[in-house]
Order: sequence, then structure tokens, then C-alpha cells
Amino acid sequence: MTGFRDPPSADVEAREHRIGMARALVGALDLPQPLPRFDLSLLDVEIAGRAFELVLGVVVGTERMAIVRARIEPVTKEASAFEVSIRETQPGAARHRKATALIRERLARAITPEKWREARAHADALGALPIGVPLSHFRQIIEGVEPLGGLVRTGFGCNQDCGFCWQSREWAGYDAAQVGSWIEDMYALGVRSLTISGGEPTLDRGLGEHVRRARQLGMTDILVETNAIQIGKRPALAAELRDAGLTRAFVSLHSADAAASDIATRAPGTHARTVAGIRALLQAEVHVVLNAVVLRDTVTQLPELPGFLRRTFGQSASLGGLSISVPVQPWEQALLPEILAEPEDIRASLARTIDAAAEHGVTLFSMDGPCGPPLCAFGADRRVTDLAPKSLVSFRSHVAECDGCRVRGSCYGVRPDEYARFGARAVAPIL
Repeated sequence: MTGFRDPPSADVEAREHRIGMARALVGALDLPQPLPRFDLSLLDVEIAGRAFELVLGVVVGTERMAIVRARIEPVTKEASAFEVSIRETQPGAARHRKATALIRERLARAITPEKWREARAHADALGALPIGVPLSHFRQIIEGVEPLGGLVRTGFGCNQDCGFCWQSREWAGYDAAQVGSWIEDMYALGVRSLTISGGEPTLDRGLGEHVRRARQLGMTDILVETNAIQIGKRPALAAELRDAGLTRAFVSLHSADAAASDIATRAPGTHARTVAGIRALLQAEVHVVLNAVVLRDTVTQLPELPGFLRRTFGQSASLGGLSISVPVQPWEQALLPEILAEPEDIRASLARTIDAAAEHGVTLFSMDGPCGPPLCAFGADRRVTDLAPKSLVSFRSHVAECDGCRVRGSCYGVRPDEYARFGARAVAPIL
């Protein structure tokens, strides 16, 4: 997208650091680096824990074939001495044994602590790069939202490990200066409603400054997506963020039952901390909307949430209500069968949840939004949708079974993962 001052490609910078490791270790100027005396090429340098592995092989046209790996590993804690070993990875490596034996001997003599430290510096820089993570994961104009809304992510670290999360906890991020530049870019593009997300953004020491900068620019709606655990541990953070300019918090709370929530988030004991964090935000008069993702482990308990919210937080004017959403494709795709609730269970649970929300005076949000279920999952109940026309978003679509549904024009459709798993059962067209 134009309008963003993006950093150089992480993949380009990663290549520079790989060449830097090769240069430090063996004096290579590029990758692949031909080694004519050995009838081989240095194809790449890979990091393997504390060790480096030089990938040796041949280049044929644009194809690279790895034949052997030369592993360089420190044998002392201080990395003052090193061991070099050769591992053959192709049957044809046998004819190169004389050459690779000589390479091993030369490496064993050539590697010094100074060369090692230089290579490790490049390795550390490489490990901090968000390689393979699309820039749209870090900054984006939010699809399907009016007025214009923007989102920036401070990183992907988190103090929970939700199996339904679409992110990898191993992804690296960018520094505070880059996040600040994206916030400025958002404002220049016309964004006045900004979401700051993660991972878990309250783990970022620069969060307060990001909020303050957005407010100074003139953004009038600044929201943080959080699990509120850090705020529960340090309640004063809620007031600090409010004073910096925070207007809203979107807090994940997936179940009234602590045990079920902790199973879903794979973080025992955090349900209670989230509840404490919500209390702190409400006491600081930050407007709070809670978000429950409908999961196989929590779907039957969803109707208990409205009553739990009223009993736990009372009639606080700052409690905006409860958002209901459905999971996207998780990073750990093997967990998908454990995450997606049966469509029939969702429909039964949502009907009861809508009734419970009406009984306890809890407002339900976003059930007809791009992150919610299809309208047919709750019978297009007019208590939670105005049946406004919708434009499709990239991550949902109508399927053949939607033909003839009388609310199709007001519905974003179904997520591909749900339809792939449940087929026609994923929808229940309203005729």
C-alpha cells in the first residue's frame, strides 16, 4: 500500500547478514561463493543453536544442490576453541570426501574467537528480523470498517499462548521508531481511529509513547487490543495509558469459567489477571469492550458470559459490552479440529447468548462484523444486527448454499476454514 514509510525488505537485510556471516567465517564475498579448488560452492550459512553450518554444494543454472554441511561449533563456553565436523547430505558426496576433509582441516585452523564474534553479531541481527512476515501484519487500513480505521502492531510477543492465534510467537518485530512512523503515516492517510495491537502490546515499553504520539497528531479514537494481564499485575498502567490519550480497550475474555479460559489460552492462572486488568481499566474510566472468540472448548459456556460480566463489573458506565468473534486459521494448523466449534453448537449457543445479554443488559457488538460469524449463525436476530448492506472482505466469502438467503447482502459470508471443515453445515441460509 502506498503512503507508508516502510523499512527495507527484511529478506534483503537477511541476505546481507548471511553474507556477513560467510565473510566473517571464511572470507566469502557473496552467496553462493564458488570454491574452484574444491569443485564446490558455499551455498549458504545457517544458524544451528550455538553452531554455524556451512552449506556446501553445486550450482547448476538457477538450481542449488546441497551436498555436505560443515558444522562449526564452540567447545568452550567462552567460544575460545572450536570443533569442525562434516555431514554428508547427498549420496554423491562420497566423491567430494577428499575436498571436504581438506575444508574441515582448514576451517579448524582458520576459525578464531574474533571471527566467531563477528559472525555471531550478524547471527543475532538476523534473528531479530521479521523474515517472511508480511508488512500488512504490522500496519494496515482495516478492511470492512467505517469510518477509516488503521492498525499497527508493536510485535508478536505475548504472555498467553492461545492455540487459536493466527500469529507465531517466534516472529520478530520492528523497533519503536518504525512503529511511530507508521502511526504518523496513518494520520497522513486520514486515519483518526487507531488500533494498537500485537501480540500483546502492553509488553511493549513504548506503548505509552505510541498512544501519546497518536493523540498529539490529532487522532480522536485510540484503542489498544489486549488481554489486560499486565494491567492486572500493575493497575496504575491503566491510568497511565488513559493520561497518554487512550480512549478504548478491546480486551480478550473468552469464557466466564477460569479453567476453560486458561485451557483456551494455554496460560494457567491468567483468567483472574485479565479480570483484574479489566477492573483497573474501568476504574480509570477507559471505555472497555470485551471480546470472546467462539471456540470448541468455550462454545457451550458462552451464554454464561453476560451474567458473569454484570456480576463481576456491575453497571460501570465504561463497560461498553461484549464482542463475539470466530477464529481465523491458526498458526498451528494441526490444532484446527480442536479449535472450530460445531456449527450446530454455535447456532444454539449464540441464540442463548443473545437472550442472556438482553436479560442482563449487556450490549453485544460485532456479531454482524467482518470478524463475527455469518448472520445465519444467529438467525440474523435484529437485536444484534441492523442488516446494513456489506461489501465482501478478502478473508470471507459467500458459498453456493448462500444463494437465496434473504440476508446475503448484509452478510460477509463464511470463512474458508469453516467451510472446508464443515461443508454445507457451516451455514444455515435464512429463506
